[in-house]
Amino acid sequence: MCLRDEEPMCGRCKLLGDHQSHQVVKISAACAERRGSFAEETQLVLQRSERSAQPCRCGSGAPVLSPRQQQPVFGFSSNGILFRAPD
Repeated sequence: MCLRDEEPMCGRCKLLGDHQSHQVVKISAACAERRGSFAEETQLVLQRSERSAQPCRCGSGAPVLSPRQQQPVFGFSSNGILFRAPD
């Protein structure tokens, strides 16, 4: 996989084609790295969502929720795999 162009490519293109000077990695390595960064980014979004659902500081005690905010739809298993939460 070409890291510069973020696309799969064959060995011939690395040796003789448009990707000669580009850094490449195995597709499996690129997928593993992206899966990890996706999990981290998703966790940050979930944390921000939880913070936004905290009670209002104005003293009313009412939660601050957007009209579309619901229970979390996704979560992470103990081994870090993203899953859809049960309804």
